[in-house]
Amino acid sequence: MKLRGKTVLIVEDEPLIALEIHAIASEDGASVIAALSCKEAKKMATSCDISVAILDVRLDNEDCTELICHHLKARKIPFMFYTGFNKHEITTIWPDVPVIQKPASQTLILEGMRQLLLSKKINTDRTQQQ
Repeated sequence: MKLRGKTVLIVEDEPLIALEIHAIASEDGASVIAALSCKEAKKMATSCDISVAILDVRLDNEDCTELICHHLKARKIPFMFYTGFNKHEITTIWPDVPVIQKPASQTLILEGMRQLLLSKKINTDRTQQQ
């Protein structure tokens, strides 16, 4: 399944990483919206037409993840984490949400977004995807 016709929300405070994810999603046909701050992310998570979201855990040292995730879950929008934070800590709080550790291949990130749309559990093992 391609991302064509879908809208991807990127929640990432590192501009280069956000641009990389933007390029991956848009090259696969998606429309992309990005939030670089908690304020932007909260607004987009509650009001924008989103097909899938990819989130970092902290934005500018502010942890707004829980609030954003609750908004996305309430709207039944699938999402995953793309972060440098410890995977175990995240899955303890969000056991049903896929986590891809930074850095990861473009293929793994793209497949993660595609599989979320198909509601499949994604393989986040970087060694099998590189």
